[in-house]
Amino acid sequence: ILDNVIIKNMDGMGIFTRNYNITAQNVVVGDCGAYSMALTGGGNYQFIQSTFANYWSYSVRNNPAVFLSNFMTDSGNQKVPNAMHFNLGNSIIYGYNSDEFGTKMISGADSAYFLDHCLIKTTLGMNDANYFNQILKNKDPLFKNINKQDFRLDTLSPAIGKGDPNISVNAPNDILGNPRGTSPDLGAYQFVPGQGKK
Repeated sequence: ILDNVIIKNMDGMGIFTRNYNITAQNVVVGDCGAYSMALTGGGNYQFIQSTFANYWSYSVRNNPAVFLSNFMTDSGNQKVPNAMHFNLGNSIIYGYNSDEFGTKMISGADSAYFLDHCLIKTTLGMNDANYFNQILKNKDPLFKNINKQDFRLDTLSPAIGKGDPNISVNAPNDILGNPRGTSPDLGAYQFVPGQGKK
């Protein structure tokens, strides 16, 4: 269970799993040298109101911020599928790369993922209703200050008010304790007019 968690400045991965079960809300993963989050080998994952912001600048990063796979590799280098279910709601996946969300799925195991009311930087098509709902594609979230890793939303952020209250009811307050009310924003931080320093 991850509740109100911040992970930043990892030279490798921020969150890495192999066939885990995770329930998470108000999670911020910022600036990692590889994946912000790599969920591999199957498992069950429920993330809401989270921010994955990868602006790593200390080396070349070729990985997407968030990556999913539903298999492991055995001693004979053969891929072995495992069931995987991943849901992401009212969240942001953004960074310097063109594709900050990626998957590698194989057949042979019950696997599905669903991104609901999310802002994502990607070149992938996100019109398939089996996988995506209410996606803001390639809209800069306008974080307050990426150089200082302040991933709160600025005044003109397109993520303000774009969340689904049916999702945010399970995380009624943001990572700083601010109430989301009936017009939740995307990500771990709810915009507060006149917000000063954290």
